[in-house]
Amino acid sequence: SDNQIIPALVNFIEKLEGQLHKAFQNINAGSIEYLLRLRDECLLIKQCDAINKFLEKHQEWEKIARISLVKLEHIYYKNDNLYEKTKAALKNKPKELEQLYFMDQPSEKVVDDLVSLATEHLGRRFKIKATLAQCYHHAIHNRYQEAKNLIKKAKIAQMIAKQPIAIQIQYDRTIIQIGLSAFRLGNFSES
Repeated sequence: SDNQIIPALVNFIEKLEGQLHKAFQNINAGSIEYLLRLRDECLLIKQCDAINKFLEKHQEWEKIARISLVKLEHIYYKNDNLYEKTKAALKNKPKELEQLYFMDQPSEKVVDDLVSLATEHLGRRFKIKATLAQCYHHAIHNRYQEAKNLIKKAKIAQMIAKQPIAIQIQYDRTIIQIGLSAFRLGNFSES
């Protein structure tokens, strides 16, 4: 029955993501095996999309949001230039292109949609993670003002000390990226 399958799908994706994370930590980043694991990341993101399509039919919004957060954690830190350069490098290799994940919409919209799902259907800790990911994504695309306004509006600075260490680290990385964004745009007083 679907009542048993749906929670199992969400747990499956979360465990798969955890195993992929462990693999990245335990493999030398300069090895061929690491490059193969990067392809597995594309498979994970595609799985997230496929399972979310299934869950949408059942209107399981909290579970969709959890899977969307997994997807968000694997795309928010990638600049659009990476996707463009990859497509250009592999334009004559359709089989290899097919194995990789490419967004079908602008990344800003994809990230915004994923963050909206998380903020509407998940708890505070997940909302903070999603908002930080969105701020980071704005910052790496030199949308300094959007990143700055979003992080101020979310009032994350007031509650970050009570969050788990991993979220505090993500907060620090996001603040640094916002500063670098200001620097790249020539707003030296803001950086």
